[in-house]
Amino acid sequence: MDALDGPDYVAIVIDWDELEWDEEEVTAIVTTGSSVPRLSPARTLAALVGTFAALAFATWGLHRLRA
Repeated sequence: MDALDGPDYVAIVIDWDELEWDEEEVTAIVTTGSSVPRLSPARTLAALVGTFAALAFATWGLHRLRA
């Protein structure tokens, strides 16, 4: 007998009954796009540079592993 007996899985139940949308509110969000945050150009550039740096580092690491 194992010391760690327990369930084989865990279930998470989310109740969405209280979720109500006002039609005007949804229309305002869809037409103005206010729910999508806008990044400043500097943050966008930083994100792109970080992404390319991560890809370059991963490529270099894979090359080192194969050598």
